[in-house]
Amino acid sequence: MLRSTISNFFVLGLLPLFAGNTIAADAPATSNFIDKLPALTPSTLVEGGYDWKTPGSTPSKYDRFLIDETEIFIHPESDYLGINAPDFKAITDALRIHLIDALEPRYPVVHKSGPGVARIRIALTGVKLKKRSDIAKEAFGVLPIGRALNRSQTPIVLLDDASMEMEILDSSTGKRLVVAIDPLFLRHGKEGSHISVSMNKSFKLYASIIRQRMDNSHDKER
Repeated sequence: MLRSTISNFFVLGLLPLFAGNTIAADAPATSNFIDKLPALTPSTLVEGGYDWKTPGSTPSKYDRFLIDETEIFIHPESDYLGINAPDFKAITDALRIHLIDALEPRYPVVHKSGPGVARIRIALTGVKLKKRSDIAKEAFGVLPIGRALNRSQTPIVLLDDASMEMEILDSSTGKRLVVAIDPLFLRHGKEGSHISVSMNKSFKLYASIIRQRMDNSHDKER
């Protein structure tokens, strides 16, 4: 049902964005989602992404995760500012599913903070919306090549320029452990992929990186 919902509500048909592409914006100096954003450096794990890790942090201290609800930030220059809750829930549910699939069973996802529990906060920022009626008006005029009319209810969600922002905290103390920002996060899908495929490839990539970092840290402690 989730996959059906995702594939039905997205606007884009084909995306000319793919892994290995180096078209990424500069690292942001501020964030509406992450308070007191630290100075980010180019990521060695995600091409075109940026991250920061607190000096001396030891991921092996954590063996469970608390995942906050993903937040959505609408771009201030979006053509439309209304929110269609079911559409956004499809996106946030997809991300959560990928995180749980990658982490469990070795690192259970729990619902309470405590010792040994790391808290994951994620937001998609720069999301744009457009009324379906406006898309329809453009359909036979300036609608960009590769886009398909959305058959779901308005508004239509556009993720072309959206970024993924994440921070991982100690759930007990609130101490920040990791910050990562990935501008234009949909580029991780292969060229020609449907937007839902590109989105899921990106989410799967992030989840697998978190899992790999945890495995590496825990294995070193053995």
